[in-house]
Amino acid sequence: MSNSRNVVLETPFNNDSFVEFIELARQKEYYTSLIVLFLDNPQHSIERVANRVIEQNGLYISGDNIKWNFSECFKNVANYFLYFDRTDFIYTGIAGKNEQIMSFRKGEIARYKRSDLEYPQKFAHFSHNWHRLGEASRDVIFANQDYENPGLTQDRPNDLGRGYGFR
Repeated sequence: MSNSRNVVLETPFNNDSFVEFIELARQKEYYTSLIVLFLDNPQHSIERVANRVIEQNGLYISGDNIKWNFSECFKNVANYFLYFDRTDFIYTGIAGKNEQIMSFRKGEIARYKRSDLEYPQKFAHFSHNWHRLGEASRDVIFANQDYENPGLTQDRPNDLGRGYGFR
């Protein structure tokens, strides 16, 4: 960061080791974005890993470890998403298709796309109970209807995340 270059940090988000890094980036006035690639539930993750083991000679991971990682990642995303200037949730559960389901700007919902997924509803419940998500944002997700807040969806001209949008 001392060279003022763009930085990408990839993490399974199963612990809070990134917090100091993000705080440093914010102190240096970086625009921070979190892109959450998610599956709907732990069982879906178990199935995805099993397919990778069979089809791509992937690394075997036990079901218990997958469930633990899913749970810890979910909790950390729900707890820390508001640390970022922008947070986008992209569902990756359908092969060959990624679908942006919700987007936040500084913890406030900017966009939501109606879906039959459990993850957004559970996220809203969990993060609201932890006092991380406001009531208005929670209610938008609970209503499960398409939503856009035009005042929050205007990206900065140099926003690196602008290249992916809603389908």
